[in-house]
Amino acid sequence: MCGLPQGEFAPSSHPTFRKGEVINCPFDDLVAVLVWQIIHHDVTWKKAIQAFPALKPNMPLSAIVQWACKEEQPHLFYNRLELVIWYWLTHKQES
Repeated sequence: MCGLPQGEFAPSSHPTFRKGEVINCPFDDLVAVLVWQIIHHDVTWKKAIQAFPALKPNMPLSAIVQWACKEEQPHLFYNRLELVIWYWLTHKQES
């Protein structure tokens, strides 16, 4: 599962799901790889900690994973996707 939003929020290049069909999603690992990059890039991780109060310096990976899987509020995506969206918006502003 790619972990990207679906329905009206799906990227235009995302394949359409059809009942009973297995799709090969080109985004399968995108969210996981971006989160890994954020966690392991010190400058970005420090900015993420400032942006997301539940994240802490020297947080164990198991706690990060637990946080990443949570959906904080009904109008938000799960935390790992919120983190990736934040990263993209932050990266775009810095470019």
